[in-house]
Amino acid sequence: MSLVDLPAASERAGHDTDVVRRTRARRPRARPARGRHIHHDGREPAVPATPPTTRRWYIRVMNELDAELVQPVMLERPVDPARFGGVVRPDKTVRWATDELEQVMQMRGRSPDTWPTPTALPESLDQLAKWLTELGWDDLTCLARREELAVYRALSAVQPGLFADRIVHTLVALRRCLMECKRHEEALGVVEELLRLSETNRSAQAEAPDARYWRTLLLARLGRDQEAVESAAEAVTEIRGRLQHAGATSASFELIHALTAYADRLDKVGRVAEAAEVSAEVMAAWWRQADSTVQFLQTVDLYSERLVRSGQAEQAHVRHRRREGDRLDAPAAPVGGTAESSRRSIARCRPTWTCTLPVTTTALTSPCGLRPREDRATRSAVGARPERSR
Repeated sequence: MSLVDLPAASERAGHDTDVVRRTRARRPRARPARGRHIHHDGREPAVPATPPTTRRWYIRVMNELDAELVQPVMLERPVDPARFGGVVRPDKTVRWATDELEQVMQMRGRSPDTWPTPTALPESLDQLAKWLTELGWDDLTCLARREELAVYRALSAVQPGLFADRIVHTLVALRRCLMECKRHEEALGVVEELLRLSETNRSAQAEAPDARYWRTLLLARLGRDQEAVESAAEAVTEIRGRLQHAGATSASFELIHALTAYADRLDKVGRVAEAAEVSAEVMAAWWRQADSTVQFLQTVDLYSERLVRSGQAEQAHVRHRRREGDRLDAPAAPVGGTAESSRRSIARCRPTWTCTLPVTTTALTSPCGLRPREDRATRSAVGARPERSR
């Protein structure tokens, strides 16, 4: 470059510098994210750095279909008064849900480094799901719960084991809302995951008994009856082992209900004789429980019906002994009699008494001749105790 060209080059350089200066002046200043605390000197609090793999995951979430995430337009729907479960006006709950969703939208797709707290997004999703549940919008609740679960799984991938309890809590909530939506296949998958987690996680172990119950029920609702029988048998075996390990001497209510479900599943697949045997065990267990007369009578009714259907009509007679005041003993050998004599025997309520059950193939009654839906006055008139609320 010659000396003649230097002034022109200097002028162009000065012009370029002015353009850059004006461009920088027009740029808006970066504002801190909403909800983040800023110190008086402008410094932000330290937040643990997020690994690149987690950042990439959040970018992928933002690129997913909008139908898989709760969007503001989805809240523009009427509230069904029959399904609304809140304690304030529905419009207030809708406003709270909208505000919570706005917080969620601000954190979606961003690194956890920018959240107010390391778990701010899943906690907001949890609160959003609660508002949606109160509004009766269970389909949107499922979307919020699934997103919450996905966030916790991503965080757990970075810090294994730290969010295991929260994952279990979210799975339980997701199973509940899926059941409300009657999405049984998806709910079964959630229950299976809970049972897998119960092998290593204490929170999941506490939820395992309920998970086994729901697995049996969901399999039955899906028409997979044989698998439901196996699931019910597994639940009974697990509860027996736990009670034996604890040194229990009598059946717990948990075992009684598990046996009842097992008998129902056996009956469903046509194994009526086996169902009657299990019903006999349930009947004996209710007999030993205090204030359980109604449940006992209902089980006797069902037990007798199963005996008749399995070709054991001659065994559908029951003798009971009552001793030590109100203490009940297990059923004894069968005897014969009539429904009227049963009512008189129960009404007298002697320390040692016998009640009988008439056996027919058309109409079966309990030992007292009562049907399960008779009122409390009728039950007390024949000496039976009312059902205890649990």
